[in-house]
Amino acid sequence: MTTLSQLTAGQIMSKELLTAEANWSVKTLIEFLSKHKVTGAPVVSSTREIKGVVSLSDILKLDTQPEAAKKANIVSQYYMATLEGYTADELGLKNADLHSKHLVQEIMTADIISVTEDTTLPAIAKLMSDKSIHRVFVSNNDGLSGVISTLDILRQLADS
Repeated sequence: MTTLSQLTAGQIMSKELLTAEANWSVKTLIEFLSKHKVTGAPVVSSTREIKGVVSLSDILKLDTQPEAAKKANIVSQYYMATLEGYTADELGLKNADLHSKHLVQEIMTADIISVTEDTTLPAIAKLMSDKSIHRVFVSNNDGLSGVISTLDILRQLADS
């Protein structure tokens, strides 16, 4: 039997990796996140190259930043912990005019925090805690292969 400390990213990751496109409007992103009931996704270019990550917290920041900060494209490197599990509708992200004017690439975080498929669960949990993030991407030689969320880790704890 495998213990929690022996579990690897490849064993616990969600392999269904939904991606957002950098050239989508924020309005399209909100529709995508709501449809799939997810709070964030990796961002890819039109050629499927990984460009960054975007989450509901990035949209909320767009909605609440002063105009000067929007023009400067100031974004956070971390997710807001309190947004995990909420949908775009629940957060009231309905500023269609603003969301139609901005692209995903303007609000995304360019840094992707990832681990390899053989990274152990304790190392993943420490990384997520240290970086104050709610999801980490899993990569292999071919690029991104999955994602691990805090919910995936909680499921492992509950099942042990």
